[in-house]
Amino acid sequence: MQSVLIAHGRDFERKPAAEWQAAVRRATNKMRQRLEFMTAGHQAVRAFVVSGLARLQRPLPIAEIAARVQLPASRVQSIVAELERNLFFLVRNRAGDVAWAFPLTADRTAHGLKLSTGEDTFGACAEDAFAAAFVLGRLLRRRLHVDVRSVCGQSGRPLHLTVSSDLSWRTQSRNARHLLFVPSLDWETFRAPNIIDDY
Repeated sequence: MQSVLIAHGRDFERKPAAEWQAAVRRATNKMRQRLEFMTAGHQAVRAFVVSGLARLQRPLPIAEIAARVQLPASRVQSIVAELERNLFFLVRNRAGDVAWAFPLTADRTAHGLKLSTGEDTFGACAEDAFAAAFVLGRLLRRRLHVDVRSVCGQSGRPLHLTVSSDLSWRTQSRNARHLLFVPSLDWETFRAPNIIDDY
């Protein structure tokens, strides 16, 4: 039976994967309230940035985003600031370009992703790598899977698994039992300016 580990401080609780999958689906419904601030412009910027990071594998300047979504650069600048401030949809680098958009990053990390749509990209962290298929599937409104190549944080051994947009997964590594570690955070009280340093 597949399972996940849920962290509560320094304590871990093992839960069946099906229970975790159901919780993710319930959380998706709850998230709709948090997304009420998003206009069609917000949706267009976010969709382009996530797909653009996967396709181009480099930070995306505001001017390029504005040209793609056909909005004034000043409006895109405002939208990007709002998306960065609300939850953790995206993060800009020091140059002001969007370099990370949940769950993908333009930076090379230990979490390589091969999308079934053909792109090679990276997850910002292991949890983002696991979430990529689900998030991209919902964002692009299609079924897909992601081959994840990563490294075990404990043993340093390579990991290879495939995660599908329906939250199912299978291991490609021999003699491996993967456990998904999910930090238990109260997102209602999370007030950091972005997720990168405080998660």
